[in-house]
Order: sequence, then C-alpha cells, then structure tokens
Amino acid sequence: MTSPLTINQRIRMKLTNELGEVELAGTIENITENDIYVLLDYKFAHNKNKLEVACTIWDQSGKAYLFNSFIHTIKGQSLRLKRPQDSEMEQLKRRDQVRAGVDIPVSCYIRSYGDMEINSEKFVPAVVKDLSIGGLLLHSTLSLPVDTVIVLELPLEEELILVTVRILRNQTCEEGYAMGGQFVALDDRDVQKIRAFVFRTQIRFKRQKEPVTHNG
Repeated sequence: MTSPLTINQRIRMKLTNELGEVELAGTIENITENDIYVLLDYKFAHNKNKLEVACTIWDQSGKAYLFNSFIHTIKGQSLRLKRPQDSEMEQLKRRDQVRAGVDIPVSCYIRSYGDMEINSEKFVPAVVKDLSIGGLLLHSTLSLPVDTVIVLELPLEEELILVTVRILRNQTCEEGYAMGGQFVALDDRDVQKIRAFVFRTQIRFKRQKEPVTHNG
C-alpha cells in the first residue's frame, strides 16, 4: 500500500497551548523512517518540547488524511515532526466533509506556480461550483495548472473573506475547465464562516427539494 505521505505535500497542524488554539501550515520537504521535515509558511517560536499536534494532509486526488503526532524541534521555519505509522492515518471520508453545491462568480489572482512567484493584477474569471471547509471546485473558460496558488475574495452572503487556494486537479468540462483546489492556511474563524455558510446552503437546498403538500 502506498503511503499517503509524499514530499512537497501540504500539511496543516493544530496545537493547543496556554495561549489557545494555534494552527501551523507548511510543505513537507523530506520524509524519513521516523520523522517528517516541514518548511513552515511562517516562523513560529515556542519554549516547550514535544508539542502535540493534530495534522491534516491531502493527496494528489484531494483526499484528506488525519493523524496525531508531536513536534520534535522548530528552528525558524524548519520543523521536525514525528512520523506516524501509515495505519495510524485516518482517511476523512467524503461524506464527513461539510460541502455544498454553489454558483458563486469570483476573480482569481495568480500568486505562484510551483517555486515561481507571480505578482500580477490580471485575474482569471471563474465560478465556484462546490464549496467545503477544505477547498472548492472552480469552473472557468481558462485553465490553471496543477500546483498554481491563487487568491480570491469569496462572498458568503453579506460577508467577503479572502482565501488562498492551491490547485490540486484540473480536467475539462462543458464550461471549459473544472479545477479542484485546497485552501491554504485558512484560519479557524474563516473555517467557521465557511462551515456556517455551507450548512445554510444545504438547508435551503433540502427545503427546495421537499415536495409541496396541500391540505384539504
């Protein structure tokens, strides 16, 4: 069985300390028999040993895996994490992910592709067709290659949130291209906003599907 862990994979790590809940995000740089080496998106300093973390990773098909671990060391943006056994990783089933079909026009600004940074104000028009707390599905007449990182303003009814998305898959569809993306370093407040919006959307959709009954 192939391990869900791969080099250049994105990883999110949640830890709890006396300051409250903290979330770290980064990219897996190396994997050994006992350790995972991560390059963090930003520096994180602490004065405790073996901080326990709840980790989430995504494979190339967008499947999410959860596991518990602890941090051996952090130096600057370099982090060494205890590697779990593959049997200790739990795949998050699609039905367990909060998601809903939507139809939200957005403008996508490209920020990087692979190791190359891109700072352009040109945008790719797209429509969000599916939304979950882990990512989204975009339809567009223009193609964004896998591993492109974009930013976009996501309107959630009366509120806009700015999100960063990494494109994980791209295939053709009737509208042009269907591109699945994963949120990058989404903070807990925005996760809760997306979750609440998706739940409300699911409820509205369910009510629309319910048959109309007439009394008398």
